[in-house]
Amino acid sequence: MVVLNNRQELYDYIKEYKFVVVKVSATWCGPCKKIASYVDSIIKELPNAVKIVYVDFDKQRDIANAMKVKAVPTFMFYLHGSPDVCYVGSSKKNVLSFFQNVQSKVIH
Repeated sequence: MVVLNNRQELYDYIKEYKFVVVKVSATWCGPCKKIASYVDSIIKELPNAVKIVYVDFDKQRDIANAMKVKAVPTFMFYLHGSPDVCYVGSSKKNVLSFFQNVQSKVIH
């Protein structure tokens, strides 16, 4: 698990790695808690090339603001340093679709 402290660290990290997923959540967020174990199980199945960054909406506000996060949970996929796919919400079906989309881009 990678935890970054500010937007510059995020920018440096997404430039360093080809495939990065950023998961933004908050300790007070009920939907975040509801799907946390589900998301963790999906993440374990991703190829090793995909790097995962966890952002606490409250503790790492600078990163959340840089990403323009308005609600949690938010999932953002960066491809070659640029935002590619984003999903906001806790629908298991849509979370799975987000990660399947990520995986298909990594494989190709």
